[in-house]
Amino acid sequence: MLPLVLGAAFGASVLSFGFVAWPPAHRRLGPRPVVAVYATRTLVKDEQPAVDERLAPDQQVAGGFGLASVLEQQLYDQEVREETRIVREEAKLPWWRRRFMRLVGDLSGLVTSPIRLLRLAKITKEVSNERIEYFAAIKDKQSQSEDGVGQPQQGLRGDIGDIKNDMKTFFTTYVKSHVIARTPADEYREMLNVTLTVLLDSLTRRDPYPFEPFHKAVRGPNFDYYSWGNRFFRPLVKYRSSRVDGMENVRKIQSFLENGENVVLIGNHQTEADPQVLSLLLETEGYEDIAEKTIFVAGHKVTTDPLAIPFSMGRNLLTIFSKKYLDSFEDEEYREAAATRNRQTVAEMQRLLTEGGNIFWVAPSGGRDRRDPEIGEFAPARFDASSVGLFSIMAKRAEKAGAKTHFFPLAMWTHRMVPPPDDTVADVGEERRADRAAVGLAFGGEVRPEEVGGRKGFTGAIERQVNEAYWAIHEVMRLRK
Repeated sequence: MLPLVLGAAFGASVLSFGFVAWPPAHRRLGPRPVVAVYATRTLVKDEQPAVDERLAPDQQVAGGFGLASVLEQQLYDQEVREETRIVREEAKLPWWRRRFMRLVGDLSGLVTSPIRLLRLAKITKEVSNERIEYFAAIKDKQSQSEDGVGQPQQGLRGDIGDIKNDMKTFFTTYVKSHVIARTPADEYREMLNVTLTVLLDSLTRRDPYPFEPFHKAVRGPNFDYYSWGNRFFRPLVKYRSSRVDGMENVRKIQSFLENGENVVLIGNHQTEADPQVLSLLLETEGYEDIAEKTIFVAGHKVTTDPLAIPFSMGRNLLTIFSKKYLDSFEDEEYREAAATRNRQTVAEMQRLLTEGGNIFWVAPSGGRDRRDPEIGEFAPARFDASSVGLFSIMAKRAEKAGAKTHFFPLAMWTHRMVPPPDDTVADVGEERRADRAAVGLAFGGEVRPEEVGGRKGFTGAIERQVNEAYWAIHEVMRLRK
């Protein structure tokens, strides 16, 4: 059934484009020579892939599906960093030269857009058929239980029975973003190939990936999920219209980390792609290493939803169950198991803070922001005082052991790229979009708990800082399409 679902989804994504009004193309990081980052091959008829389930997940994917080495992925990342440096240099050119270069690029993109659409549509059809054929060859081996019966399931609460609309909507918008971003045909083929391979592997795996309370990003030895996740979302960012405010605070953060001190970024949260947005925008400023080191406090959905799991595997995570989701669990035994897991995660947080030199990102609201019905705009959700207070307490304990912790507010304006659902409690398997959009970050100045009334006044103080930074950047970003 799943091959038919995916076939319908990708077929629809190819046929539903029509002709669109092409906006000005964004400042691409390219074009560039294509690096063979993700080598794949087509199975000979009746050939069975060798997937050894005793291997680690990244080894299964890389070995079983023929993906290329981490070294090749790193070579690609080096090229991107060099091109990012060139882009930063171009930003220093006189305004009239930049305006002229932009005009030439936009006209070129407008003229060639129908050709790009046809090319990528053809590639989408070819690659999806090839990956579906591959999936058909391995699905029985990966999805059946030990006794040969049962249905494939993924995660604590999820299954793959309702992914048709999700895949159709997501990849329709994703392919459109690549067309507008002028992704070279060969590069798009590689990216789509590896993305389908990774997502199909996650969707059909009999047992979900076992996230530990503290999960370290899977960067090898055979596949780099961090690099892939960034590359997946890179064409969705309108770089020319995006921005990072508060770079002086980013430099302070880097200095604290170099001195072995901790940094906690406390902010709002708008999309599942927020970790990748942090990497991509800091990459343009030359500070991607900060995002690469960041440990994200992540809710259970991104570690149980089969479409989110591969992206989560590429980030450093402290995995928790937020309060609002704990209250939604009807099974008492399951609720207690989740609470136990939270206690284990808190212990890991304390260990990392005491260790020193770590940076954390936490959204005290416990979930993503939603549109405020009164003003019709996305607004930061209210912070949970106990979450902020917990970090304050643990930071004091770590300081007694010799590791100082600094708190910085971070406002994220990212909701247009991968918009969250309207419901405030999103379940596993939610419908997703992948719209190309402008995004923004605003790093506020350090907030010291002892200077704002201690633990009782800390939550309100840093929440106000996040809101002020968010609405300031909103005034700029809301006009950017």
